[in-house]
Amino acid sequence: MAQTAVIKSRVLLGLALGYFGLIAIGVGLAAGPLSPQPEPLFGASSPPPRPIPQPPPNKCDTPEDFIAALRTIPDWSEFANNTADPFVKTSIADETIPLLIELLNDPDLQIRVRALSTLGKIRRHADVIVPALIPFLNDEHPGIRWHAACSLGMFRGDAAAAIPALTAQLNDDESPIAVFSAVILLEIDDTVPIEGRLIELLPQQNMLNRSRAVDALADLGTPTARDALFTAFQTETDQQMRDQLAQAINRVDASDFKNTADQGIGAESR
Repeated sequence: MAQTAVIKSRVLLGLALGYFGLIAIGVGLAAGPLSPQPEPLFGASSPPPRPIPQPPPNKCDTPEDFIAALRTIPDWSEFANNTADPFVKTSIADETIPLLIELLNDPDLQIRVRALSTLGKIRRHADVIVPALIPFLNDEHPGIRWHAACSLGMFRGDAAAAIPALTAQLNDDESPIAVFSAVILLEIDDTVPIEGRLIELLPQQNMLNRSRAVDALADLGTPTARDALFTAFQTETDQQMRDQLAQAINRVDASDFKNTADQGIGAESR
């Protein structure tokens, strides 16, 4: 089970970087190259820098207070970290579930995303929330699908009712969350087989799913995954995809080498 948990966390991290890494790169390029900063100098009498005070949580005493905050707080981090995170731990959050479910059909895309995210954070009343989230796996907006799947994963085994819908996304060659659905399926039930389907996605025409399948297989790191990546590399004609496949194979080999070395050290220590 510990190994399965490590695999799931690696796959999830790899996909998260895949979704948001390009955004971060774009921001960095727009800002221009960073000039080196001098090391801060503190003399014997200079006090150390003071810690930056963290803003207090935004307190919401009623369901209506939280919905108003959801609609009006402009910054995502302030909403997610200082408002939603403390709020979902309260009993008032339970009373807010019907209002959040209503917001899933709001015309504002950001409002829908925040409602999806908050419902996942609550992690209670799966019998009500999970059926409300499942239809949004088929939403026309890829971001809504992604957040619906992510929130379902928060419920782990309590979201077993979503397995057929997530499997349908995994088996859909054109679904923008095909590979991510595999990761969420593991969160809900780690006995669900996903490796074979990820291998099937390698030669598909959808380049986005192909790219994500390569990373997911590299994160799984099994001998079967490694063989599939090598076979795909041998026949791939797109140079960018060949480079990604080569990097994925190197990652698997490097992980195998580290695991072998760690086991050797452990054996000697015994």
